[in-house]
Amino acid sequence: MYKNTRIHLDSVTDLGEYEELETVVKDISMQESQVEHDEVINLSGLDQYEKCNVSYSNLLLKVRKNGAKNGDSKS
Repeated sequence: MYKNTRIHLDSVTDLGEYEELETVVKDISMQESQVEHDEVINLSGLDQYEKCNVSYSNLLLKVRKNGAKNGDSKS
Protein backbone atom coordinates (compact mmCIF):
# COMPACT_ATOMS: atom_id res chain seq x y z
CA MET A 1 0.00 0.00 0.00
CA TYR A 2 1.21 3.47 -0.84
CA LYS A 3 -0.77 6.24 0.87
CA ASN A 4 -4.36 5.51 -0.29
CA THR A 5 -3.39 3.19 -3.14
CA ARG A 6 -3.50 -0.58 -2.83
CA ILE A 7 -0.99 -2.41 -5.01
CA HIS A 8 -1.81 -5.97 -6.04
CA LEU A 9 0.54 -8.33 -7.88
CA ASP A 10 -1.66 -10.80 -9.76
CA SER A 11 -0.85 -13.94 -11.70
CA VAL A 12 -3.82 -14.82 -13.89
CA THR A 13 -4.01 -18.21 -15.59
CA ASP A 14 -4.03 -17.88 -19.39
CA LEU A 15 -3.41 -14.11 -19.14
CA GLY A 16 -0.10 -13.60 -17.38
CA GLU A 17 1.23 -11.27 -14.71
CA TYR A 18 -0.43 -8.00 -13.77
CA GLU A 19 0.02 -5.20 -11.27
CA GLU A 20 -3.33 -3.81 -10.20
CA LEU A 21 -3.67 -0.40 -8.55
CA GLU A 22 -6.70 0.68 -6.53
CA THR A 23 -6.71 4.21 -5.17
CA VAL A 24 -9.31 4.61 -2.43
CA VAL A 25 -11.28 7.84 -2.60
CA LYS A 26 -12.48 8.29 0.95
CA ASP A 27 -10.67 11.06 2.76
CA ILE A 28 -9.30 12.74 -0.38
CA SER A 29 -10.86 14.35 -3.43
CA MET A 30 -11.21 12.66 -6.80
CA GLN A 31 -8.55 15.01 -8.18
CA GLU A 32 -6.13 14.16 -5.33
CA SER A 33 -6.75 10.45 -5.89
CA GLN A 34 -5.95 10.79 -9.60
CA VAL A 35 -2.72 12.66 -8.80
CA GLU A 36 -1.75 9.93 -6.32
CA HIS A 37 -2.67 7.16 -8.77
CA ASP A 38 -0.50 8.77 -11.46
CA GLU A 39 2.32 9.16 -8.92
CA VAL A 40 2.25 5.43 -8.13
CA ILE A 41 2.25 4.59 -11.84
CA ASN A 42 5.31 6.78 -12.41
CA LEU A 43 7.19 5.62 -9.28
CA SER A 44 6.64 1.95 -10.12
CA GLY A 45 7.61 2.30 -13.78
CA LEU A 46 4.18 1.21 -14.95
CA ASP A 47 3.94 4.25 -17.21
CA GLN A 48 5.85 2.28 -19.86
CA TYR A 49 3.06 -0.32 -20.10
CA GLU A 50 -0.39 -0.18 -21.64
CA LYS A 51 -3.25 0.29 -19.17
CA CYS A 52 -5.86 -2.43 -18.98
CA ASN A 53 -9.18 -1.06 -17.72
CA VAL A 54 -11.29 -4.21 -17.94
CA SER A 55 -11.87 -7.06 -15.52
CA TYR A 56 -9.78 -10.22 -15.78
CA SER A 57 -12.90 -12.21 -16.65
CA ASN A 58 -13.76 -9.89 -19.55
CA LEU A 59 -10.16 -9.89 -20.73
CA LEU A 60 -10.07 -13.69 -20.57
CA LEU A 61 -13.26 -13.94 -22.65
CA LYS A 62 -11.75 -11.61 -25.25
CA VAL A 63 -8.47 -13.54 -25.32
CA ARG A 64 -10.25 -16.88 -25.73
CA LYS A 65 -12.46 -15.46 -28.47
CA ASN A 66 -9.50 -14.06 -30.42
CA GLY A 67 -7.01 -16.80 -29.60
CA ALA A 68 -4.54 -14.19 -28.30
CA LYS A 69 -2.03 -14.84 -25.54
CA ASN A 70 -1.08 -12.87 -22.41
CA GLY A 71 -3.86 -10.34 -22.80
CA ASP A 72 -2.59 -9.25 -26.21
CA SER A 73 -6.01 -9.07 -27.80
CA LYS A 74 -6.24 -7.34 -31.14
CA SER A 75 -9.81 -6.34 -31.82
